[in-house]
Amino acid sequence: MDANDFLVPPGEVVKYKSNWQVGTVMQGTLLRAPSILPDTDYQTKEQRVSKEGSLFWKFKLTVEVDDQVKIIFAEGSLYWATLKAFRAAGLRDFNDSVGGTIAFKRVEDGPSKTPGFAPRKNYMVKFVPPKSL
Repeated sequence: MDANDFLVPPGEVVKYKSNWQVGTVMQGTLLRAPSILPDTDYQTKEQRVSKEGSLFWKFKLTVEVDDQVKIIFAEGSLYWATLKAFRAAGLRDFNDSVGGTIAFKRVEDGPSKTPGFAPRKNYMVKFVPPKSL
């Protein structure tokens, strides 16, 4: 357990992968600095590794949406869209993100990289820091 859970309750986990249709938007305020966690394989629970040997990561984001605390584990294409949004906002320290506004939108489904598998889900993320950086 994270000691910060006593200050901000853990919240409800958002299942964006299965529940968000193209066009779905969610916006809220970051309640704590994002955590970066290993992106693990569902079956083995070991950290996923690309064919090139790079490790996969995911963000744990604690967001207040409509007066409710939500947890988003941003992995895969949502991880990269979120990282791109943080960089575009000029963020240099994740601690500076607390109180900022973050918005997620599922924009489209792209072609699957592997025949027979589900299409790639693409997201757009916008982050506005709590103050000018």
